[in-house]
Amino acid sequence: MYEENEKKLIREQVEELKQRLTASFVFKRFEKDILIKLESKQIEPVYEIPFTTFKRNIQSLVSVVRLPIEMSFERAIKLLYDNIKRRHTILAIKDKINEEDLDPYAENDKDSRQERIVSIASAEFNAFLKTEEGRDKFWLHSLAFVNNCAHESHTTEDFLNASKELVNQATLLTWSALEIFMRDFFIIYLNKNPDKIESLSKVSILKQKFDLKSISTDQLMKYNFDLSANMGDILIENFDFSNIELIKTIYNSLFDHADLSKTLKHTNIWNLYQNRNLIVHKGGIVDKKFVSNTDTKLQIGEKLFIQPIHFQEYFASIINVVIAVADAIHHDA
Repeated sequence: MYEENEKKLIREQVEELKQRLTASFVFKRFEKDILIKLESKQIEPVYEIPFTTFKRNIQSLVSVVRLPIEMSFERAIKLLYDNIKRRHTILAIKDKINEEDLDPYAENDKDSRQERIVSIASAEFNAFLKTEEGRDKFWLHSLAFVNNCAHESHTTEDFLNASKELVNQATLLTWSALEIFMRDFFIIYLNKNPDKIESLSKVSILKQKFDLKSISTDQLMKYNFDLSANMGDILIENFDFSNIELIKTIYNSLFDHADLSKTLKHTNIWNLYQNRNLIVHKGGIVDKKFVSNTDTKLQIGEKLFIQPIHFQEYFASIINVVIAVADAIHHDA
């Protein structure tokens, strides 16, 4: 029976561990609700590929950033299950001894006895995880393991730094998922809607990128001299989708959609972009440009480590952008 005093103590320990680890680890399943919003969007078949690729990319990056806690989950499961299995193994041995079998491990019965032990232990373990006590102890063992690795082992510094770098790399993957989507969608959208080139070419900073005179004979032959359905493929090399300002200009020109414009201008997208540039080009070492472009409290020369809470905000923001693109397609239609 799960006593109230024990329950209170375990839950206090769990909350204390969460508070201690929250600055370095992502342990919440933060992505579920926002992914449901994305999955609910109906996408025209012609545009499905960039949306499907985006979903796969963000699912992969979630797996990456949650790796330490997922490993601790596996350890907690093994620990709790082994305890239950060990108890049933001892009981089975006692039962055989009580039956006056002097050899409880007799070969003729050993395999079937082990199968029964595993079956009984597995059923009890699965039922245990569905109880309050099971869930609380599962979290306690999981977080205690991560805490020990991060703060109390001889490899603490290496483990903690690696975990922080993992969040940084997941942040890079977050930007990459957005960049790839915006680029791939742009190609398909222009291929399907070549008339949109007119609105793009009217924007002063984009106009120079529409010099079709430079198209080579090889390119013309590649598309059988029919460019109308391939304008995205032809023009993509003229655009740098690693630049957030260019992305905003392009998509605000393609779509007259307030929500899309708003999501692209969100502070989280700007900070994600700046963080990406600093990590890629400066190894995360803060410089004068980063200080002037953000509201960071870090000093020049210090190392940037993305807080898990900020990573989760960036993750939600790029999905909001993609959702807004989906809405803009329907609005445009």
